[in-house]
Amino acid sequence: MNNLSRNNPIALVVGCTGFIGSHVVEKLLDKNIQVIGVDDFSSGDINNLENAQKNRHFYFIRSSIAEVSPLELPRLDYAFFCIGESASSPDSLIGRFFEVTHKFGPKLELLSSINLYDKDVKGESFLIQSEKVFAQYAAKFNLNARVVRLSTIFGPRMIFNEKDQLHRLLFNFLNDKKDQNPLDFNTRAIFIDDAVELLIKAVMHGGSSQKIFDGSSSSPISLTEVDQILEDPLWYENIEFTPTKLPGIASPNLLKTQKQLLWKSKTPLVKALKETVAFFKTHPDRIPTFSERREENKTEHVSGRPIFGPPQKSSLSNFKQEEGQKENILIEKKNNFQSILNIGFALIAFGCIFYFLIYPFFNLVKNVWVIRNDLILAQNLSEKGEYDQASTQIGDAKEKIKRVGEFDNFLTVISKVVPFAGFYKLQQSGDLLVEIVDGANQALDGAKGVGSLLSEISGENKQQDSSLYDQTYMHLSTADDKFSLASAILDSFKESSYLPGFFKNNLVSWKSTVDDTRNLLSSALGLTEILRSMANHSNREDFLFVVFDENNARDGGGKVLAIADLTFSKGIVSSIDSQSALDFDNTLTGLSISAPTELQNDLGLANLTLENSFYSPDFPTTAKNLIAFYKLKTGISASGVVAIDIRALSNLLQPLGPVDLKNNETIDNTNLVQQVIMSKDAQLSSSILKTVLQRLFLVPNEPWNKVVSVLGSSLKSKDALIYLSDGESFSYLTSANWDGILPRQTLNSSGKHAEFLGYFETNLNQNESEYFVTRKFNLKTNIANDWSVTHKLSIDYANQSQDTSFPGGVFNGKIRIYLPSGSSLQKVLWKGQEVTSDVGSFSDFGRSGYDYKLTLSPKEEGVLEFDYQDAKPLIFNNGKVNLSLQIVKQPGLSPDPFDIVIDYPQGLVEDLHPKDKAIYQDIHLDSDHSLNFEFSNQ
Repeated sequence: MNNLSRNNPIALVVGCTGFIGSHVVEKLLDKNIQVIGVDDFSSGDINNLENAQKNRHFYFIRSSIAEVSPLELPRLDYAFFCIGESASSPDSLIGRFFEVTHKFGPKLELLSSINLYDKDVKGESFLIQSEKVFAQYAAKFNLNARVVRLSTIFGPRMIFNEKDQLHRLLFNFLNDKKDQNPLDFNTRAIFIDDAVELLIKAVMHGGSSQKIFDGSSSSPISLTEVDQILEDPLWYENIEFTPTKLPGIASPNLLKTQKQLLWKSKTPLVKALKETVAFFKTHPDRIPTFSERREENKTEHVSGRPIFGPPQKSSLSNFKQEEGQKENILIEKKNNFQSILNIGFALIAFGCIFYFLIYPFFNLVKNVWVIRNDLILAQNLSEKGEYDQASTQIGDAKEKIKRVGEFDNFLTVISKVVPFAGFYKLQQSGDLLVEIVDGANQALDGAKGVGSLLSEISGENKQQDSSLYDQTYMHLSTADDKFSLASAILDSFKESSYLPGFFKNNLVSWKSTVDDTRNLLSSALGLTEILRSMANHSNREDFLFVVFDENNARDGGGKVLAIADLTFSKGIVSSIDSQSALDFDNTLTGLSISAPTELQNDLGLANLTLENSFYSPDFPTTAKNLIAFYKLKTGISASGVVAIDIRALSNLLQPLGPVDLKNNETIDNTNLVQQVIMSKDAQLSSSILKTVLQRLFLVPNEPWNKVVSVLGSSLKSKDALIYLSDGESFSYLTSANWDGILPRQTLNSSGKHAEFLGYFETNLNQNESEYFVTRKFNLKTNIANDWSVTHKLSIDYANQSQDTSFPGGVFNGKIRIYLPSGSSLQKVLWKGQEVTSDVGSFSDFGRSGYDYKLTLSPKEEGVLEFDYQDAKPLIFNNGKVNLSLQIVKQPGLSPDPFDIVIDYPQGLVEDLHPKDKAIYQDIHLDSDHSLNFEFSNQ
């Protein structure tokens, strides 16, 4: 392994000869990632590595991970643990896995099973223990680790699992045996290519707040359809067959996985089955024979029955014998009139209960499933702009709601006879469905409205309706209210002890769907308000769009790369002009504005430039300065500024599609960030920005709701910021926290104690080294017996640049910490050495602040520590005090992990942690955070 290059990523795959592990190896190699495979052939097959061994970037270690010696590597970026359940001692295997890898600080991944969500997980004891041990070691070594739980996987090189219905169907087909078992089953299976794509996306995902990802098909697949495809794959391929969408409940993390990783199982079912069958037809030695499987399974049973074949004769005779005994008993009791009468009454009573309660209840459960499926389908249709079909789907859901209402009416009657609290909860489920379906209908009308607004702005719709903004806003606002109420009802089910577990779990599974819809509605409301401000004017209005490079940081975000002027004339986009920041600055001949003091001291600039205009941590201040600066240059007075970093610009290309440049180069969401960082072409960002704006404002048929979702996420993470000079619109931005304001000082009072922490950094070298810098924050707050409050902020830095060559290199940063006014600095350490005398102090935006300049060479690590104390102790009011902590993220900063520990004395009790002496919070700087803690002085 001496030939491993430090310039390309390196991955370790434990279990590389297995079905899934071998496919992971091949996919990583395709991505130009160097791979080290480890396996002892206990469950894998060396033939699975036939293609990988031809690649010079693959290195194989034939050994158990438990026996692998410490690795001497130039780097290790990713590590996969793909050992199956046939292995033993997960504690020792996973322990050694972490011991071998932890010193490199890679991203780690454990392959697990979605079966762990089942109620009966006795057969998954290995995976349960593995996940537990994996989490313990990840916490011990403080590593970025995640678990991926997969459903059934099939494809070339698969290992057949006789307990799985799909595997058994494929097994019988390959052995020319018709499956004698009924095919009225569904499967959530996914093809191996989709599974591997998820595994790699999950391990490469930047944040680690979502530590469990689920992988399964979006909706169940009928085994009957699978059987039909296997019989005639060419015919089904020619008709471009798609499986029938069936209702089903997603696993707890599937929707989050699809949203965060932009992943879905996308391989067509016919194609997946053809490739699977083709592999085994060309490798007949890999097909277990039918007779072998029957012989092997004589001793393996599921629920007391053989895995293959009909029920045992002994079971049938026992059944008949039991029936005979029952018949004799009835004959013996035939003369007992009272017994017969009792049985008759019991049957009548059971019939009444079944007809009036059990049947309606299960009908309710069925409708809950089907309604959710209707709404998901309606949402998918709405995303494609097929509003009429979506409306029909919601109409179907409304019809099912009527059936739920019939059950509610019955509960109303019976609850007066039997005052049982569970009946009220069941009635609430009916209310929940009504609110959700009504909300979906309003959301659909709002979606139509936004589409119409964009058509007006683009000039496509000549019949402008001045009331369209109000109507659209009303529909979206009503939908948001209804989904908010639905969310509150769902929250109430969590604590309910009256509902059956499976029914409660089914309703609670709606929570993620409802919350995702609320997030989309919130973003759509914001977009409507922004469009109103931009286009609802009779005269000319100009708005500036700016792209900044977060990897060349400034306090306000980063170095500006490009600027565009979006001009509205009578509510319609009339022009979009863009240019690079470098070209803009080069035309400032005869116009010079002295640079602010911080730019003169930090970057040595005499005059202000557009490139370095994002120097203020308060975005409204930056935007106003930019508007004034632009007016001096062009004479145009802009009415607002929209700023996005290159990460947000890249995310927008996911729904909008790739950009084809004049040099025949294609830029999409997978390569934009790298291209911008590596490119020496100052026009690149300008060209991409102009194309994106044209697609957003001049092509109304673009998937705007997906765009809204991406923009909403970018605004929340402060990868995008908006300033509007219109006071009413800006107030809306402030309420949504989209304005990038640096919060001003809040005075402490009796019963209230406000903490504040803002972290900002400027890249003094003006290179791209920040792309390679990682940070981990740890804030430890101590409340003493005299109620004084002290803090220790530790920031672990690591420069993962391999050398000083572009785009990496030495990171030379100026760190600025904003604290509550009056905070006193006690001590500052850098790499264990006290540097308090080198720390500068300042007062800005009504807050105290401290700054320090640090240098980090390639492959170097260091810890910066700030010890400081609040100006005043806690002041109680009636024995209580609220301690609030507001953490402000720098725009464009990566979502680094942030741990918070609050120690407090024995005489103090925190309402949510009454038995503890410390509070621990694990967050990420993926957005601003506001935390509140209620203490009681006992």
